[in-house]
Amino acid sequence: MLIAVAGVVAVVGLAGLIRGAVPPAAAGSGGTPSAPAAAPIVVTNAYVREPASPDVAAAYFTISNTTDIDDTLIGVDSGAGKTTALHNSAMAEMTGGLRIPAHSSVTLSPGNGHVMIQDLLGPLQPGQTVNLQLTFAHNIPLIVEAPVIAINAPAPGASPSPSGTAK
Repeated sequence: MLIAVAGVVAVVGLAGLIRGAVPPAAAGSGGTPSAPAAAPIVVTNAYVREPASPDVAAAYFTISNTTDIDDTLIGVDSGAGKTTALHNSAMAEMTGGLRIPAHSSVTLSPGNGHVMIQDLLGPLQPGQTVNLQLTFAHNIPLIVEAPVIAINAPAPGASPSPSGTAK
């Protein structure tokens, strides 16, 4: 009986944590139904470039912050490698994370920062998917599925130029 009560308390507590993670705008007001709100953090055009080296790979994506509060990407984890690190355009590790201003987007792209996945646990080939867990200072973690694309393939969301190559 005591175990059953403890289980109910744990479930109710977990529901409270989940409910507490919903932004007030999404919760509605006065018990009346409201239109679904936009997700607070949205990640698009995620991909991992097929690695040229068997030890490291780079992940890229766009993060959009739909809230009224600046947020910071403070960490990224992946089961594809032993470690991950946020790198800036100078290939140096970012300390303090990546700031995503309110109502703005930040894009990690070749020459403009990336997530370095180090000590790969196996080969990454086009057609595979890499899971990334993004941890933020003010929002719940997100799991992002990033397809592995060929070395010479255009990035997802890239517009082809008139000559047919990626911009």
